Amino acid sequence: PTDAPVVPPTDAPVVLPTDAPVVPPTNAPVTPVIGCSICGDGKKVTAPDAVFEFPGQPSVPCSVLETAGETGAIPLDQCGFLSALVGVCECAPSVPVVPPTDAPVVPPTDAPV
Repeated sequence: PTDAPVVPPTDAPVVLPTDAPVVPPTNAPVTPVIGCSICGDGKKVTAPDAVFEFPGQPSVPCSVLETAGETGAIPLDQCGFLSALVGVCECAPSVPVVPPTDAPVVPPTDAPV
């Protein structure tokens, strides 16, 4: 055996924890779970400046009514029948419907002989 030098132990390095990354919110339009669409599922108001009137209730621009539905200010049990009453708001599908087109037809040509 040889007399090898003895190295005294050192403290292990200490790694401090870091904060978890924070993802900033996006501006994507999402109807919250607490709210509803006054136009019905998959539809939106296309005449936001039109005024909705209902007996016994104040007159409200459609844009305000739509926001009230989305934020939960309108009780969910009332939202279901609103779509039948808000015709003045001109509800339309949220995603534009593109009509189908016919596939192009190539006229036949004579085959080489």
